[in-house]
Amino acid sequence: MSSWEYQNPVRKNVLVVRPPSIVRIKGYLLIVKDPKSGEEEKVPLVTLNAVILHGKSIALTVGVIDKLIEQRIPVLVVTRDNIGFIDSPMTSATPNVRWAQYYYLNDPARRLILARGFVWSKLKGYASVLRYLARHSAVVEHQQVLRGSADEIEDLLGSLDRLSSVGEVLRLEAQGSKAAWSALRQTLLREYEALGFTGRNPRGQDPVNQSVNYLHAILYNLAFRALVSAGLDPHLGALHSEGPGRKPLVYDFSEQFKPIALRALAHAAKTARLRVHRNGLLTRRTINTITSRLQKLLHTGNPTPASENYRAAWRLRRSMLENTIFKPYTYTAR
Repeated sequence: MSSWEYQNPVRKNVLVVRPPSIVRIKGYLLIVKDPKSGEEEKVPLVTLNAVILHGKSIALTVGVIDKLIEQRIPVLVVTRDNIGFIDSPMTSATPNVRWAQYYYLNDPARRLILARGFVWSKLKGYASVLRYLARHSAVVEHQQVLRGSADEIEDLLGSLDRLSSVGEVLRLEAQGSKAAWSALRQTLLREYEALGFTGRNPRGQDPVNQSVNYLHAILYNLAFRALVSAGLDPHLGALHSEGPGRKPLVYDFSEQFKPIALRALAHAAKTARLRVHRNGLLTRRTINTITSRLQKLLHTGNPTPASENYRAAWRLRRSMLENTIFKPYTYTAR
């Protein structure tokens, strides 16, 4: 049915709905019913930060979507093969902001600098998470592997400013990400090799890759809301390619926060067994574990990464309006 993760304060809760649930609205209550058991779950809309529909066989009406949009509650759709979201965030868009963005990203030099910034932020955060995991590991071999990969990533970052094209930046990002995931595969995620995990693959059907896809879907939604609230166009970015239905700036921007997903996954893999059903969807326990861990990390610290998500979007807006270099958010694991 659904998975309810309660957290304070208000508006930090995520409701995960799984097949074969039936979802309806009554006033300002979202009602999720399990047609097999007849059990109903009533959730006040005021407490919701997001609704995640995890799977295809979920029944709901346009009226439900309409009410969620009215209350500005994003809806994420996560299936075995695809990720999407429906949202209607507040926006401060004015023509000059969008024109400034188009002008900024049409400049190859500015575009390259922005791409470097997003990749630097992601890989620097990955290195920080790996060092954090090494410090908290009781296995000497694991400590060595994790620190070695962090060192490898730091070495790659040393050459980032010398890269002269976005394509080269993307290749360096792939090298750094591969190093991080290889380290986890050899240490904390070793047991998942038997379940098909051989490294990061967005199309992978194993529990690890499905869990990462799920966590990234949440980050994409947060990035989308922040960017649109700052008046930016999510369909034009610096790093990822454009295409029908794609939101390159969302994918670019969320790179800053993917180290948090990496840490959430590593913690979840240690405290629970990540699993998928035979239908390819994550189990309820897995969803509860990874969602609660990500939410806790996003809302811990001063300032929190969740608030930094919006601050970074407004810094990016200001950089584009003033034609200056954007300073990305960098996650440090403590």
